[in-house]
Amino acid sequence: MPLTMTTPHQPALNNDEISLLAEISKALLPAHGAHAVEIVKRVTEQTRNVREIVQTLAVGIDDAEKRAYFVRRAKLAVEQYRAQKTFLVKSSGANKERRMTPLTPEQMACAEEVVSVTLGKQASVLVARYASSTDNSRDFFEQLSAHLMTTKERTALFKAARKLTRTNKVKP
Repeated sequence: MPLTMTTPHQPALNNDEISLLAEISKALLPAHGAHAVEIVKRVTEQTRNVREIVQTLAVGIDDAEKRAYFVRRAKLAVEQYRAQKTFLVKSSGANKERRMTPLTPEQMACAEEVVSVTLGKQASVLVARYASSTDNSRDFFEQLSAHLMTTKERTALFKAARKLTRTNKVKP
């Protein structure tokens, strides 16, 4: 989620993600001053996982009081981001076909199997990382798909996810 920058393995950010990073940067200001934005950019180049971003930034704050302040503000920003995202999904007309469902172990295994063809051993690490950072299967598959380079690979991942969901009749 770096501010409007794209790396070879990460897609461009949307406006909501940029806003979230701006809020996280604001929360980091008391600890790092004017360097906060650059620090957030640097960490975000390494990962798009929001939990990892916040944890990495928090570790870099020596003052316990400033660290606690940052963590509170960052958690609030993430909660607001997720609430807005959930609201937008629920209020859109497409949500009848695209429900937000809890992530299951079967979906994780299916995803790992599909992406391991492309990503090899890294697949299990990414599956574990994204499973721990999200509470729904849609976000999990979207985050995982960001590591796939071709449309064909992404299509295969989402096709396997839909097939598994239909087979198991996953409830929202």
